[in-house]
Amino acid sequence: MPGRWSHIKAFLTKTIDTLDSNIESFITATENAGSTKRGLDVNTINPVTTYVTDASTGSKMTVNSEGRGDVVQHAHPDNGMINFTSADLTASQDFILIDISDTTNYPHVGTSYAHIEWANVQVDSDNNGDYNLSIGYLENVDATDGDYREIWSITRSKQIGNNFSGHFPLYPNGPKCTNGFVATSIKSDNDTNFQTDVNLASTLDPTTADTPSGDGDLVLRVTRNAGTIKVLIQIGYHSH
Repeated sequence: MPGRWSHIKAFLTKTIDTLDSNIESFITATENAGSTKRGLDVNTINPVTTYVTDASTGSKMTVNSEGRGDVVQHAHPDNGMINFTSADLTASQDFILIDISDTTNYPHVGTSYAHIEWANVQVDSDNNGDYNLSIGYLENVDATDGDYREIWSITRSKQIGNNFSGHFPLYPNGPKCTNGFVATSIKSDNDTNFQTDVNLASTLDPTTADTPSGDGDLVLRVTRNAGTIKVLIQIGYHSH
């Protein structure tokens, strides 16, 4: 704000008799930031008109009235979310959480892989519940089989009530669901459950197997050993 910066300039001038030209330029630029939105060259501290630009969106950094740069970290134009809710499950089953090749029904643009930003997982089971939930992605899928790579899992075994609720705030450094970004020993190579000509149920319809597997798809593997369980998952993500 002009009043505050004017006081600072006056105080510094009185203290050191004369201001260095770079310091004075810095104060002046900061004082006027709210109206001029000028940036600062950090090497010379001289006011310049260059902005930081995000290559994917073209959005520019804004300098607010306090001289601070307002930016959104790692912003993407195709941030999306899925909300998966299963019926009561009494058997093991695989689901497609994100069909990365489907840009019509899923809110993303890129079709190579998903980058997870956050996740909520809730499980409701009866007192006999004994299960493992595994979330991972697919690679090397063809008409014969595919490779599954686990990212994280949740296991509960015969606990009274046996419910689970967890939030995973992964942003901005959540997993990129593709080989080269995730190292895991929990995997299933040449898995015949994942094929381009075998359909699985999905987020869009957890009760109907109508979605083929493909490279980069995010998958939920439910291993049910006993009891009845119901799964709810929300995931925020963007794609590449």
